[in-house]
Amino acid sequence: LNPIEGVFKEDLPVGRLLNFVEKWRVEEVVFCFPYSFEGENTKEYLVKRVRSEYPSLRISSVGENLPKNTPVFYVEESMLERAIKNRRDV
Repeated sequence: LNPIEGVFKEDLPVGRLLNFVEKWRVEEVVFCFPYSFEGENTKEYLVKRVRSEYPSLRISSVGENLPKNTPVFYVEESMLERAIKNRRDV
């Protein structure tokens, strides 16, 4: 979420995420957002939305363990593996 750049809650594909969780009977959702104000706000919003539909679903995050302001697809595989291994429940 970044209102300054024109990204609002309505712009997030929350319905697609919830449908995916339902369709594939997902056991855990792992969020990977940049450790930034915008990333944290987005994560908090999505956690609230997912929890409201699936209160017993495990939700975790790896953002704190990744380089700041680096998109996940640029992160080295070994660093991403470590981040996932050390993820935290939110």
